[in-house]
Amino acid sequence: MPAALLEKARVWKHHVETNKETPSSSPSRFYTELYANIHERIAEGSFLTSSETKERNIMRIAVRSLGSPCWSEEGDGADASLLRFFYALRSLLRSSFAVAMVTVPTHLFSDASFVKRLEHLCDTVIHLRSFAGTAMESAASVEGYHGMFHLVQLPRLNALSAFVPDTFDLAFKVRRRKLTIEKFYLPPDLSETANRDQEDPVPQLAKSGCGTTRGAANKLDF
Repeated sequence: MPAALLEKARVWKHHVETNKETPSSSPSRFYTELYANIHERIAEGSFLTSSETKERNIMRIAVRSLGSPCWSEEGDGADASLLRFFYALRSLLRSSFAVAMVTVPTHLFSDASFVKRLEHLCDTVIHLRSFAGTAMESAASVEGYHGMFHLVQLPRLNALSAFVPDTFDLAFKVRRRKLTIEKFYLPPDLSETANRDQEDPVPQLAKSGCGTTRGAANKLDF
């Protein structure tokens, strides 16, 4: 994005001040303050569908690592206040010209059912699985890729069914200034194909006037 465009854009930041000595420093309070800040910015910027303005624009909201220790989450982070925040945020976005991208470190949650409930409150769910630190990092079949891009859930707003892509096998590459998402293809195993041709030769088909038959060549064959 050009620097001139960033200078013209109105950017707000929400600062989280954690103090473990204060009894009120709970995830519920942080999520309540975050939602109040988002609601205030949407109302001030006339992004509500009921607001009257000459020029319409889209507000973009980005929340990073929600449900992590950065938000004073302790234990596995499965707090009911996180579900209430997602429910309230989804309701707010339905009545405003705004979109939100929220990242959640689901690997910190031990309760799989809690993660499913979070996914149910979202329109689009994407899982990124990095190859770093795994056996796939040095595998030749994934050379050039940095991880898998899993489409878990796609939006179906004002429609009976969601859009179905051609393939769900996607991978991502991390460049210097961008993230590239491509279709993931496994390269052919040439060594296995060569061995198979030598061990199990495929018999050739001989042509005849009435069709094709297996076996030796016939005098009547063309």
